Amino acid sequence: MRHLHHALALHEHRNFARAAEALHLSQPALTRSIQMLEENMGCLLFLRARTGVEPTEAGLLMLKRARAIVGQADDLMREGSALRKTKVREVRVAAGPYAAHLVVAPTVARLLAADPRLRFDLRVDHWVKVFRMLKERRVDLAVCEASEIEDDELEVTPMRISRAYVAVRPGHPLAETGGALDFSRVLRWPLAITARLPPRVLTPLLAFQGKSTFVPSVHCEDIGVVRSIVKQSDAVGFFPLPLVRKELEWGELKLLEVEATWLHTQFAILRLKDRLTAKPVQSFIEEILNTDEMLAQTEEELSARFLPARRDEMARATPHINGTSITK
Repeated sequence: MRHLHHALALHEHRNFARAAEALHLSQPALTRSIQMLEENMGCLLFLRARTGVEPTEAGLLMLKRARAIVGQADDLMREGSALRKTKVREVRVAAGPYAAHLVVAPTVARLLAADPRLRFDLRVDHWVKVFRMLKERRVDLAVCEASEIEDDELEVTPMRISRAYVAVRPGHPLAETGGALDFSRVLRWPLAITARLPPRVLTPLLAFQGKSTFVPSVHCEDIGVVRSIVKQSDAVGFFPLPLVRKELEWGELKLLEVEATWLHTQFAILRLKDRLTAKPVQSFIEEILNTDEMLAQTEEELSARFLPARRDEMARATPHINGTSITK
């Protein structure tokens, strides 16, 4: 098991010195460990290349099996702790950028406030890598875009579908246009996006552009960077409303009226069916769903405040007597 852990670390870092540092080993000790593994398997597993240490064909096969073995051994230890009713307090979560900011961060904050002894290992990346981390058993659960994921080994808990809105800086030429915009007009401007787009969003985008490939002007997994670029340029961004609440309230961003029912989040909580769910993990899942429900009201309030069509709709729905509005 120790040799397999070392091999996985070497593959991750592609460098003996960095892998040894991460493992808290000396470089000669790591080299000897890999050599012993190669001797036991009877074949060469890694080669030194210009790009770093690369696995051989046999090494790739070994790494695939090693991930499963190490992951299952880790599961066994954690599940044994749960069966002994000792308190397993760490939750390992992988999430896409939107999901991480929208639901994971507030959920973790709330759980830590209730129990400071909890520990969280949070990893944020686009949905393809998040799904891979879950399958390789590096995390307990994943929260990500799930519209393209079909796997019989997964337990999928769907979350609420939430609309994403088109936002630009105040003074942007599109912001000066009254009424609803055709999406083809939006795509004439630079587009800054936060995550790898799933096919259900990519397909209509390509149709509007009349192209076979889609290359945004800015692609960055850091939401803060994307928001900053949109605020300071003519770039257009897609955001769930809670992620730009401060910018809307401070007048740094403005929402556009765009008809795009396909532009929405479709998150789910993903778990491997063959893993025992420890109590902290189950509590985390329940709290994620609670956070998701609370966000529904927040989004409703923000759309009513900052989307022109919703403001007009709310105004028409509010009774008036002698010029004075009556609020229930």
